[in-house]
Amino acid sequence: MQSLLLAFEIFQNRDRYFENVSEDKYPRSIITGQLILIFIAAFIYGTIMGSYNGVAQAISSGIKLVALIFITVSICFPSFYIVQLLLGSKMKLKQLVIILLRRLCNAYHHPGCFCTYCIILPVIAQPL
Repeated sequence: MQSLLLAFEIFQNRDRYFENVSEDKYPRSIITGQLILIFIAAFIYGTIMGSYNGVAQAISSGIKLVALIFITVSICFPSFYIVQLLLGSKMKLKQLVIILLRRLCNAYHHPGCFCTYCIILPVIAQPL
């Protein structure tokens, strides 16, 4: 639970978040909280996007979107970290992971907020 509260600081106080990341003040549990937030937001987004073809399609779309995100990150992150090291970055691995997961939290939080429109609009737009 504490890890989720730490992860929500991303949305509450951006300046303090970056200050804590640069000073390496966050415990490793924030990574778990960010992963949970990404999983929940991406699953909801994928489920609603696939809901037009039934329940089975909705659940499989949610699972596929979560898998796509985590497989893409696991493929791209090692090369991204190596390039950062070659360019002379002084960031630790934990700091880079926290910053990358912050971006993914923001990227999938915003579409999740607009999912209600995807639910309401087809109901409203039904021909009379």
